[in-house]
Amino acid sequence: WGFLVTRMSEVPEGMSTNIPPLITEWETYSQGDMTWEGWFYVKSAPSPERSMLIGSFGTNDAETLFSSSSRRRHGAIWINSDGRLGLSTNTGTSSGYIDGPSVVDGKWHHVA
Repeated sequence: WGFLVTRMSEVPEGMSTNIPPLITEWETYSQGDMTWEGWFYVKSAPSPERSMLIGSFGTNDAETLFSSSSRRRHGAIWINSDGRLGLSTNTGTSSGYIDGPSVVDGKWHHVA
C-alpha cells in the first residue's frame, strides 16, 4: 500500500493556529487540477468488509476542524464485499455514492 502524507504531524512552535500546515511537496502537487490513478488485479472479494483502493483519510475526519460540517473533504474508491467497485466523495455533506461493476474476474483494471 502507498501512503502519502499531506500535513506535518504537529503544528510548528510559534504558529498561531492549531491546524498542522501542509507539507511543501503536497502544496506543490495539489496546485490546480489533479487525477488519482491506479491499476489493480483482484483474485477474490474482500471479506467481511470493503477494501479501499484509492482514497483520502484523516484521523480527524469526524471533527469540524477543517469545515463547519462534521466530515471534512475526502474521496474514495473501494471494492465492496460483493466484488463491485464503489465511489464516494464528501465536501462537508455527501456528494453521493456510485456503485460500479464487479471487478473480481482475474483481470487487470484501471481506475482514474
